[in-house]
Formats: sequence, structure tokens, C-alpha cells
Amino acid sequence: MLHKRRNYRRLRQAIEIHEPIIGRYPLNVQIQTTSLCNGKCRFCGYLGSWNQKNPGRMSWEIYEKIIQNLKKFRIGKFYPYGANEPLLDKEIFYKIRYAVENLSPECVELSTNLSILSRGTLDEIKELFPRIKHKIVVSFHGISQDSYEDQMGLDYNISLKNVLSLVELSQEAPLKIMIHGTSSARRSFSKLKVWFGADEYFKFWGEKLSLFKMKPGISYFDYYNLAGMPQLRNQGEFYNKIFRSKLKKFYCSWFDRYIFFNYTGEPLLCCMDYIKETGFGEGIEEKTIEELYSSPRYTQMIRKGIGLIDSENDFICKRCSDPFEQE
Repeated sequence: MLHKRRNYRRLRQAIEIHEPIIGRYPLNVQIQTTSLCNGKCRFCGYLGSWNQKNPGRMSWEIYEKIIQNLKKFRIGKFYPYGANEPLLDKEIFYKIRYAVENLSPECVELSTNLSILSRGTLDEIKELFPRIKHKIVVSFHGISQDSYEDQMGLDYNISLKNVLSLVELSQEAPLKIMIHGTSSARRSFSKLKVWFGADEYFKFWGEKLSLFKMKPGISYFDYYNLAGMPQLRNQGEFYNKIFRSKLKKFYCSWFDRYIFFNYTGEPLLCCMDYIKETGFGEGIEEKTIEELYSSPRYTQMIRKGIGLIDSENDFICKRCSDPFEQE
């Protein structure tokens, strides 16, 4: 809580004396190189999202300009994905290498459902990731064929085989892998056929990984509301709540420590914004990163976010209950 207050004060001071909002800390960068995702996860905002309705791929010109614009910043984590499945981008490893060579990020984090995996992909992972600080996050939301396919809409047997292939690769190559799972026992979410909790999830992976010496990390968390994306509101009451009526002294690290580019080259304020309600209205084709992140649209959203000015009753920060960004 104390560091949240300190970060709020520093951000407010930067706004009041007209200092740059971003660049005061190592900048964490998330880039959506393609809008495509093959998952149909019940709890994800992708289905019915702007990205699904407006599919596309980031051009090399846009990607290159983003990376070149970032060279003047110290880069913390680099996330080559965002509201998508990055392995559907056939150039994803080339793009990661380009970013690493130009930005020297402190860490590269690749998040994937791993439902598609080829020998070539494993070779790319083996060649690239042991040379850099990294994390490979695998989304696997289930403990059986029924629970996995009910939640994710993907083939359980193929995905499990792919996960185990990656873990097998980590026995010979130093790979940092984390497997994430989520479910819900909340009664408001009544469409799930199979519910499970943390104990069941850890037991499942304990059995599946018992023969491996080098094991990935395992993480479980309950559903959270994903900033109340409207396409999810028929899936449970916790997707349709205002969690805070006021934002006075509210702070989120996405205000000044993260940037996120949609595949179009337009930044979004929030990584959970699947409908582009926090879009900047212009992108990297028209402006530099410094210009975008000092624009009236951006600074107004930040002022609303920390409660310096009034915001709409359903402003995205009021709807958010992200467990990873608690006040």
C-alpha cells in the first residue's frame, strides 16, 4: 500500500509540473503483432472484442517504428503479445530478436496457450530464449479434457502434449516456464461444467510432471472481472460491477510504467481494454512515442485515473478488480 501511495504522489507531481509521464521508470512494453487468437476462453474478453471483429496484423513498418522510438528508453519487460495468441504470428521470433538487439530489455515474457507447436517453434525457442532473461507463460485452464475444452475451446490432448514437449525441451535447455491456470467456484458463473480450485490444479500438474527433473512453475488464480468488458457481462455478476465510485489517489502501474500498442499502431491505456475505449485516437504512424504519451487524450485519461478530474461513472478504472493491480 505504501508504494502505491508513493507512486501516486510521484505521478501527480509529474503531471502538475508538466514533466513526462513515461520514462521516469524502466518502461514495460506490450506489443500486439497480430489480433488473432484461436482460443475461446469463457473468461477472456477476446470473443466479441474489437480485435476479433477487426482482424489484422501489425505491419513491419509500424513494428520497426515502435522499436526504434523505444531506443531512447530503458526497457524493463518486453511482452511480444497482447490480447492475442502470439504463435499465430509466423514472424514472432524474428520480431523478438529484433527487439532484443535494439532495446536490450531486462526480460522478455512470451505468453501462449501453446495449442499450436511445431518442431520449428521448439528450435526457435531453444536457440533464442536461453541467451536472454525470459519467461514463457503457458495458459492451460483445466484439469481434464472436459474442464479444459469447456473453458478454452481448444483440443486438450494436443495442448497437453505440446506443454509436455516444451517441458521436455527445458530438461536440456535452460528455460523458465510458468504454467497459469484459472477457474472459478463463484456461483454467479453458472455456465461451467467442471469447476476446480488451486488444490486440484496443483495436484493435476504434480502428476503430469512427476517424471521430469526440471519442472516449470505452476500458478493458479480465480477469475477476475477483466475491467468489466461488456462482452463478458452475461457470464457472471462480477463482470458487471463498479468496484470504486471515486478514483481519488488511485494508482495503477499501467499509468506510467507500461505502454501497450494495438496491432494498428495505436496505443491503449489499459491491457484489459478489448474494445478500445482507452485508445489514443492516433498512432505511431502519425506521432512519436513522446508525442503520443504527452497528448491531451492520454493526459486526460491519466488525470481521470488518479482522480484529479471527474470521470464517467463506468470509467474503466472504476470497473477494474484486477488482483495483480490492487490498490
